[in-house]
Amino acid sequence: MSNIQLKNDIAHFSVEKDNENKIIVEVSFDISAFQTEQEVYDFFGEKIYGNNREYLNNIFVDTKVFGGNLSSFYDCFTSYLIGIHLDKRNEILSIKITNKFDKSMSEFWLSLLAILMNIFFGRYQDVCDYADFFELRISKDILNETLNHFLFLLSNQVNKPIDLLDENGCYL
Repeated sequence: MSNIQLKNDIAHFSVEKDNENKIIVEVSFDISAFQTEQEVYDFFGEKIYGNNREYLNNIFVDTKVFGGNLSSFYDCFTSYLIGIHLDKRNEILSIKITNKFDKSMSEFWLSLLAILMNIFFGRYQDVCDYADFFELRISKDILNETLNHFLFLLSNQVNKPIDLLDENGCYL
């Protein structure tokens, strides 16, 4: 079962599991360290497939490439987690994201966090939970800004005027 804990201004999304004999693959970064989206994808590729682990990459075979847009990032990320399950590799992916310099949360960062959260709470077919293979730690300020953004989007959907509906009741 997934749980969320707040420790030292970090929200920790995890499931109870024995990590004692597992390899921990750490991807820890501050969002202010990146100037471009591609730098983020390259950083994930280096951390996950570096140290002669390129052979694990089954999308961009035998490379450290971890996508070039959010869609391919999602594919690479889920493929990596599925590989842990199918290959019965004894490892956990640990991601920690901070924002020490209060960099503004762009649409890219909001989307990337939405993808990571979606994957964390998702499943591979009906075989396994992705959360069994990774944990996600996000600084409280990033989580607050992300949740505020999503609440704003939801409130805009709820508060749309009725006269902007088509004959099927769909918003125009």
